[in-house]
Amino acid sequence: MKSRNIALLPLSLLILLILANGCSQPASPKADCLIDSASVCQQYNMTHNFEMKKDLENSLLKLFSFGNSDSLLAQDDGEPVLISEADGCLKEFESLMTLVGIKDDPSDAQRDGKGRLTRGISFKSNPLVKWLEDVQVNGADEIRICLGRYNNTFLDKHFTSGSVEYNRRKNRVSVFLYPYKNTKSGTEILSSIVGTEAYDLGGLHP
Repeated sequence: MKSRNIALLPLSLLILLILANGCSQPASPKADCLIDSASVCQQYNMTHNFEMKKDLENSLLKLFSFGNSDSLLAQDDGEPVLISEADGCLKEFESLMTLVGIKDDPSDAQRDGKGRLTRGISFKSNPLVKWLEDVQVNGADEIRICLGRYNNTFLDKHFTSGSVEYNRRKNRVSVFLYPYKNTKSGTEILSSIVGTEAYDLGGLHP
């Protein structure tokens, strides 16, 4: 059942998970994709010299809150939801980002400052399904969608500095798909990354 859920990963979920341009650290194979909500807001304030209003900060914290743990690693299997319902959540997200100055503005100033708004990430279905099948063969039984913000180190490796594609991705939020394997040990579930590669470099929207 898990394998089928992974292979049929709804693309709408990818869009819904673009939740935080304040996360300045990219996902790391050594990290557990944990997000400390208070630190995210504090770091954003320091980086952008922006004093976040308390009610807005609380709204951002709620976006990252998963019960007692500020983590994207909830063990829920996921399920399809109506697009008409999801659309409302996307509009709420865009309104929230506008309040902190992250907006759909293609200007150089926006790109080099807080970064242009990312509404969603797209992946071609056939290559994505092929990758999912490959990591399942290697033992993965879970896909974790981790948020990250492109930094110069990453962009310099994949694109020519100053190129159109380089600039289009500069300071933008993306998602990185991490393959995980869960193993039961007594009463605990131990999770580990499968292999050395995540999945990224999809299309940014807009």
